[in-house]
Amino acid sequence: MGLNNGIDTMKILFVAPTDPRDTTYGGQQRTHVVWKGLCSIPNATVCVVVPVAHQFMERFDEADGVFRVCLEKRWTPGWILGRLIKVVSSYFDVPLGKDIRKLRRFVDDVDVVISRLIQPAFAYKLWELAPLFIDVDDIQTLDWDLHAQLTGESRKPFYRFKRWLLGLIQNQVFAKACHLWLPVADNLTLVNHPSMSCLPNIACPPLPSVENDIGSNNELLFIGLMSSSPNYLALDSFLCDHWKQLKLDFPTFEFLIVGSGLPERYKVAWTQYDGVKVLGRVEDLRPLYKESLAVITPMLIGMGSCIKVLEALAMGRVVVTTRRGARGIPTELCTSDNGILLFDGYKELKASIIQLMDVKERRRMQLGAVAFVKENFSQEHINSTLYNDLKTTKVKV
Repeated sequence: MGLNNGIDTMKILFVAPTDPRDTTYGGQQRTHVVWKGLCSIPNATVCVVVPVAHQFMERFDEADGVFRVCLEKRWTPGWILGRLIKVVSSYFDVPLGKDIRKLRRFVDDVDVVISRLIQPAFAYKLWELAPLFIDVDDIQTLDWDLHAQLTGESRKPFYRFKRWLLGLIQNQVFAKACHLWLPVADNLTLVNHPSMSCLPNIACPPLPSVENDIGSNNELLFIGLMSSSPNYLALDSFLCDHWKQLKLDFPTFEFLIVGSGLPERYKVAWTQYDGVKVLGRVEDLRPLYKESLAVITPMLIGMGSCIKVLEALAMGRVVVTTRRGARGIPTELCTSDNGILLFDGYKELKASIIQLMDVKERRRMQLGAVAFVKENFSQEHINSTLYNDLKTTKVKV
């Protein structure tokens, strides 16, 4: 084992909410990137446990070290209580009705356990298994606050109690952790912990890129997991506030929305807009990128860096985005040279579209986008950060 004496050999347990080989959307891509980084550590053995809800969903892949394991003690009093608590809020996955002894089968002489997000660390008390490292991603309390402001949740009964309970859980988990990784450097100042570092997001684009394809002059594109409230709330606001005027100024424009899980009421509402097409899940994204004029990311909330922006840039497409959509990228780097056009209101949005209509200018920005991502967001940086942090962090006994 090597946490305190360099990394000669190391056994790592990685507990993640999704299969690390899945790169469909942003959250899955983050899991994949962290897994690849852990597997790159010399002489490290990585065991991945993906908790699933039912025994029939279990899969054991010895070759890749990926185990889909049911840790639910279904229909026990603790499990029923835990389900009732989760109905109150999906943020609360409590350590009730969990078969933690089953999880211990995977931790024989493990040196470190890494939790992808806060919830698994709390639900399975992962700090009891080995020194705990957490890939925090979104800071739950701040994400909760932003979501509440946007949806009016803060006016509902018991909001203050739920917010207090969420903060209590988050603080307890952080206190048990040896080290925290956050994807946005600015967020390091928002958390009180003695050992933290920035582990930025990177994209897993459907290569090859299309920066040499000029695309159409009328297709705008959004790609994201549509069951995620930050995505559908942002798009709903964009369509309500800007699309009708954009369509008047650019009558031939179409807006293609890609991603699975969109609540039906939004799908019904959005298809009433002229030129808006809700495509759902699309297996091959490359033709959509190739034909698009640009990618729109009108995000209003979210804490982690926006992987959908990085993917679009890596594919060679200009991104027209709000500042929140470009979180994780320093403001001074959000320039047309790097394929990023920021907008706050309709005036900036229209100016960005006019700039894109210049084919020569668009090609320049597309080439700059690919170069920017390659230089600043690489798997090699992830690998070295994980290796150095695991090597140097002083563990709690």
